[in-house]
Amino acid sequence: MEAIAALLIEFHYSKEEILLAYINDVFLAQSGKRAVHGFGMGAQHFFGTSVSNLETDQIALLVGMLKGPSLYNPRRNPNNATNRRNLVLGILQKRRHINSSALEEYKSRELRVVSPNFRSETKYPAFHDLVRLELRENYEDSELRTQGLKIQTNLDPVLQDSLENNIKKTKAQLVKKYGDKLMDLEGAAMAVDISTGEIKAVVGSSNPSKFGFNRSINAIRPIGSLVKPFIYLTALNKYDEYNLTTILDDSKLSIKSGGEIWEPNNFDKQFHGKIPLHVALWQSYNIASARLGMQLGYDSVQEIFKKLGIDKSIERYPSLFIGSFEMSPFDVIQSYQTIAADGFYSPLRSIRDIKNLMGDIDLSYPYKIEQRIRPEPVHLLKFAMQQTFISGTARGYPRKTIESWQAGGKTGTSDDQRDSWFVGFAGDLLVLVWLGFDDNRPTPLTGRSGALEVWKNFINDIEPSSVDKSRLPRIKYVWTDKKDGLISGEKCKNSLLVPFIIGTEPNTMPSVRSKCASKPKRNKSDVMQKLKKVFEEGQG
Repeated sequence: MEAIAALLIEFHYSKEEILLAYINDVFLAQSGKRAVHGFGMGAQHFFGTSVSNLETDQIALLVGMLKGPSLYNPRRNPNNATNRRNLVLGILQKRRHINSSALEEYKSRELRVVSPNFRSETKYPAFHDLVRLELRENYEDSELRTQGLKIQTNLDPVLQDSLENNIKKTKAQLVKKYGDKLMDLEGAAMAVDISTGEIKAVVGSSNPSKFGFNRSINAIRPIGSLVKPFIYLTALNKYDEYNLTTILDDSKLSIKSGGEIWEPNNFDKQFHGKIPLHVALWQSYNIASARLGMQLGYDSVQEIFKKLGIDKSIERYPSLFIGSFEMSPFDVIQSYQTIAADGFYSPLRSIRDIKNLMGDIDLSYPYKIEQRIRPEPVHLLKFAMQQTFISGTARGYPRKTIESWQAGGKTGTSDDQRDSWFVGFAGDLLVLVWLGFDDNRPTPLTGRSGALEVWKNFINDIEPSSVDKSRLPRIKYVWTDKKDGLISGEKCKNSLLVPFIIGTEPNTMPSVRSKCASKPKRNKSDVMQKLKKVFEEGQG
């Protein structure tokens, strides 16, 4: 069969074409998990440049390695590699491709092999892992090795370097604060363009330049309170039943689940009684969230999960509603992209386009935008997530800065503080951070004290652009009380201006607030209508 295959190949292709295909695909070395195939990758791997820039002695080294890539590897076996290179150079001289003086010059040279660096390996291994995953959706490995494709990615080097530096910087700060027990702390982080889904920066380790396990795509961890916006969005999407001031119950809960009694607790170990829905979210109260999830039902929650791009089936346990749901950082930020983009889903992409050897576009990755959820319920959710920065678990930024960035976010902490999460949008970026140990042991960190610190250091470094506040015609803002959710006034104590889908706003004001509530401003058009009516009656 091999003989027949050889005859068929030689019948269809010239020896030059066969040789070209061979040297473009032949195995030369192993670099971590990546195999180095072909002279193009070999030139980058060993010399940090392209084949076209190699000199004769360097090409002779690559040719000499073909007999035994391991035996003649110039980094591991430099003496063997030198002898083999010189043998090839001698053959070139005998065939009169080089003269005797050139032969002696080339043989006297050092191997000139460069140390592994970002040119011979990759400066951003976590980002390149994403690129490879996307490529394999459209190309076979053999095609990637032989077709000479040129890939343009969405990587932003400024954002990438900042994200890497700040995850290292924050880890050093946490080690200084909590001691050497955090020396093994690992992390992952991603930054994406909200509207396009373009992945701008990725970190897969607290040592970002390190090859190996990429936590941004491979670490499947409990997401803690990051699940809560999904539950609250399920409620707000049923806007005929729920709004931001719907009263939830945060009193003690005890139910039978899986043959055991399940009694969730809040992080502060307290019960808060009757509270408006938006307060329960930005304060991240577990019991109110669990009760809300059970009222909504698993099927309704699963439906919203799918709209957000989460295809994983949920387990029907009430602990789901407060975070016993596992996802990778990549999958989490994909689901939050739809929220940050006002209900418009865009699949995350690391590649912009791919060109062939002729420079023509072989494959493009155009923007894909699909409206999955109406913008009004998402607007209400984002208002509550903005309160996380103003009064909730991520407080600390000046209100003016928060409003300029149109920032919002959510902290997440899993059981026993094994995972520290934060996801937040600011300007045109959505950024997610995870911190934890690979062996899943507890940390001293919450979402606020760990992952949020990385997020803040990064955001402060890049200074997001200002964003105009979106105006939706079906949204109306009403002053309400933060305790009972009923109508209040700007001058009333404990009041907050809250958005409502028109027709769902509260219409009751306790008499105790009638004195501090400001009278509604008279609409100019209403005044003109009344004057017109009076004028018409006078004419009659």
